[in-house]
Amino acid sequence: MASYRSIRAELARRRLRYEHRRDFFQSYVGHVLPDPSVTQLDNVVPGCLVVVVRDDQEGRQTYEIAEIPNSRAQRLSPGSSLAETLMWRRVAEPLEFIGPTGDSVSVRISRIIS
Repeated sequence: MASYRSIRAELARRRLRYEHRRDFFQSYVGHVLPDPSVTQLDNVVPGCLVVVVRDDQEGRQTYEIAEIPNSRAQRLSPGSSLAETLMWRRVAEPLEFIGPTGDSVSVRISRIIS
């Protein structure tokens, strides 16, 4: 069985690797010039904030489709069913996805924020 110190050291190494990857990707994305035909605020693209209205809930939810957590909004993993449904869609487009309980959920994109 691993000792407490070895477990803590491994966790510290993992955290450091994660932080290095995060810093690299943030600097890389900051220098890439996106194609304006794709990144206009008409479509949902990775990294933008998406305000979503769900038919089964009151109010609006703001999400960010991103691998790296950010404090701007609730993070959606790009592989989640909601994120896959939202990607490349337009404002006011009615959408449906399969929720975590297996039910079909209807949503509408209210707003896209860069």
